[in-house]
Amino acid sequence: MGSGFGPITALQQVRYDVYGPLHPGVADVDNMAIVALRNAEAGEPRLQALARALGVERSDLRTESLKAAFDDYHGSGTNAATLPAFARMLERVAAGELLSPASNDLLLSHMRAISTGDRRISAGLPPGTDFAQKTGTQLERACNVGILDAGKGREGATVVIACAEDYGDLAQAEQAFQWLGRALGKMASGATPRDDGAAGRG
Repeated sequence: MGSGFGPITALQQVRYDVYGPLHPGVADVDNMAIVALRNAEAGEPRLQALARALGVERSDLRTESLKAAFDDYHGSGTNAATLPAFARMLERVAAGELLSPASNDLLLSHMRAISTGDRRISAGLPPGTDFAQKTGTQLERACNVGILDAGKGREGATVVIACAEDYGDLAQAEQAFQWLGRALGKMASGATPRDDGAAGRG
């Protein structure tokens, strides 16, 4: 049985792996120029920006859309994991099984300080909830994972794994994450979550 995790690379390599198959010249483009592509609107404008960085025509890029390029990348399995595998890893983090106590505490402190999830699960949780989290966002894909009450260890912590894809706008996915946060908060308090329709919009 595999670990459930694909090969892991640096963020810089992700960009080259996404854009590299579109044109052989991508390998020679300076990393800062590749990073600067993020300033272009996702979709056709970003592909046009890539073509300008390469000094070629848009028609020279071997893809019909940016989404197709990302779909091909996601199909490679690189920097990917199954949700059950990620949950098992977070369970082991909560239990302190993967790192030394000092390193585990440092990791959890960094996860608690993450602000990229301010409009996701944590936005729906009651104020002051202990939530050590990690977010991930790519084209029409967003995730928010974490550990509720991480300081209570394996027996008292709750692992949360949530991902959304093929949404119309990131705000729709964030609304669904917030609904999940509210549901988790109500379950922790013993209340029954009320379906306010937010999940259906994500």
